[in-house]
Amino acid sequence: MQYKVSICIPTYNREKYLKDALDSIVNQLDDTIKNRVEICVSDNASSDNTEKLVKGYKKFTPNITYFRWNKNMGADLNILKVVEIAHGKYCWFLGSDDILEPTALKIMLEDIDKNPQINIFCINNNSYDINLQNKSIPKHSMYKHKTNIIFNNTYDCIKSMGSMFGYLSCLVFKKSLWDKYAVEKKFIGSAYPHIYILFSILKNYNGQAKYISNALVGYRRDNSPFLLEVGVVKRLSYDVIAYNDITADVFGKNSKELKVLNHYVINHYIFMSILYSLTNNQADFDYRWKLLNLTYKYYRSYLSFWFKIFPVLITPRSIMLIIKIFYRLFIKNFISLNEIVDRF
Repeated sequence: MQYKVSICIPTYNREKYLKDALDSIVNQLDDTIKNRVEICVSDNASSDNTEKLVKGYKKFTPNITYFRWNKNMGADLNILKVVEIAHGKYCWFLGSDDILEPTALKIMLEDIDKNPQINIFCINNNSYDINLQNKSIPKHSMYKHKTNIIFNNTYDCIKSMGSMFGYLSCLVFKKSLWDKYAVEKKFIGSAYPHIYILFSILKNYNGQAKYISNALVGYRRDNSPFLLEVGVVKRLSYDVIAYNDITADVFGKNSKELKVLNHYVINHYIFMSILYSLTNNQADFDYRWKLLNLTYKYYRSYLSFWFKIFPVLITPRSIMLIIKIFYRLFIKNFISLNEIVDRF
């Protein structure tokens, strides 16, 4: 049976959060849509009770496909696997600590039915604390659009939504097109093999994509185990290298898509991450030197590197402490470093 949408959840040791994710889906499966939706879980050999939890849901929700690796294969292969086991015409990634907002499935299904020409949907989201309380709307410029937007070329799509492709839970796409490029298994180990596949779809199918302004997904702030595992510098290096190298591979080293995406990453993500670290005393000389080398290597041809990244990295800590006080006094709701990296 081919479902219309497969909710694809890659997971590893997220039992305590996975229940919320599954409940947010199952609670929406009324008689009008339950036969159109599949839930797929790829378990990366979790050592907690993830398998027991999922099989418990499967007793009451037969539209669940569960796969478990014999050993941890790494996040990238697990992401590819969860789509491989799906049977839906479209796949919708969902982080195992995220949730679907109420009525999200009906809204998404209606949009898919009305727009069969769209190959990729990118969805707005709400932000919550670790306990799914204190909802807020992300302040990133990529979510500034108040209305739905349909794109018909790659440049406009990358310019408006390029960095959204890093966040799994906002992505819905045609599985048949995904399968066409997933067989190459490129950029395994980059943390972003899905970006290569989705960018390839954009390039080869005229950028047919849509931004959905409705917040259909909720994500937990300050819940980035990858950040804790590898550290800030290594985490940022994954983003800098992956976005640059994948975009260059798909669109070309001199492409306007690469330039506009790197411009966004420099001015928003990298700059805000560095600024937060420096103003919160999380950056010693080694941190500054490594990030300076990394960003110089990839962004030295961009003016924004010399006017934003370079000055901030060489500014003495005493000056940064003054900046910290200024931010505390005059900037409201300054987002945390975990929230910044969670959005990528």
